[in-house]
Amino acid sequence: MRLGRVIREHGLFTYVGHSDPSFSKIYPGKCYSACSLAFLGGIFRFSYGGSSYGVHRFYSAPGGSSIDSDAAQIISAAVIGYIQEMGINPSLFKLMTEAGSDEIRVLSSDEQSSLGVVNNGEGPTTWTVESRDGRVYLQGERQTWRGLNRFIIACLARGRIGLMVLFDLYKRGYEVQNNTRVHWLTIDGEYPAPTIIPMTQFQIGSIETDGDRIVAKYLATKKLYDISFSQKAWV
Repeated sequence: MRLGRVIREHGLFTYVGHSDPSFSKIYPGKCYSACSLAFLGGIFRFSYGGSSYGVHRFYSAPGGSSIDSDAAQIISAAVIGYIQEMGINPSLFKLMTEAGSDEIRVLSSDEQSSLGVVNNGEGPTTWTVESRDGRVYLQGERQTWRGLNRFIIACLARGRIGLMVLFDLYKRGYEVQNNTRVHWLTIDGEYPAPTIIPMTQFQIGSIETDGDRIVAKYLATKKLYDISFSQKAWV
């Protein structure tokens, strides 16, 4: 856990996998036991395809004194506190208790994602109501391994709604600007959600970029409302 906190303090990413000596190829890896806790320290946590992540309950070292009930409660509280501190679902601790000292409880890919063990470079989305120059707008933010992304919804004149998307892309802005032809708005869930609307038809002007960030603007028309409500979804 100490190593995990050092990893988090320095804003590092963690991966399950291993490479060849030249670092030109990545292969599936394994992260078990103490590694499973240190891995949680990564700001963004990835698992290379075919890799495995496994946990087990804590135990005393061979030849050491047994853990009494008081010590067990203290250790349990420390582990659960660390898991929550790292932003992971504390239900992970329950899975740890399912495997003894000589066993490993390997988590499926779905379990890793649902518990937040692996986030594949995307943090949680937070929504806030902001105000600027007398105009109130709804802003969603998500920190990703490339940078901070924002989605802004603002009420405009004559009952219109404007949408603005800002993506930090770290020197790839022009590449995206030149190659992006179709944009999608996902409603009521993560991709691939039940409602995915092609947004290119609602775009205002072209995608703007300074090389690091791109900005795309859209105007929500009646057609967008009709699509949204016909799919029983809300923007």
